[in-house]
Amino acid sequence: MAELTVLDNLVFSFSFQFRLPQTKEFHTIEMLSLPRPLDHGKLLIDEEKLMLSFRIDAPDPSLRVEVMHTYQGICDLKELSLLLSGKPVRQ
Repeated sequence: MAELTVLDNLVFSFSFQFRLPQTKEFHTIEMLSLPRPLDHGKLLIDEEKLMLSFRIDAPDPSLRVEVMHTYQGICDLKELSLLLSGKPVRQ
């Protein structure tokens, strides 16, 4: 299980959890534990880009908003873990 924090000026900063893929090929991964009012989250990863998509839910279906973030030209992705001090450390 992994967690990613998104700084989103359209909505708010939020984190979501997802299951780590077993291979490094293209993946579509369902987001887990999205905060309300967000739902239907997906994480798409390939060699060139990382795409996040999710919906901002509303009681009236005509007011729902689909959001997609695409990150291209990623130099490196690092795995982070938290020490007992709470400070992130690169592994």
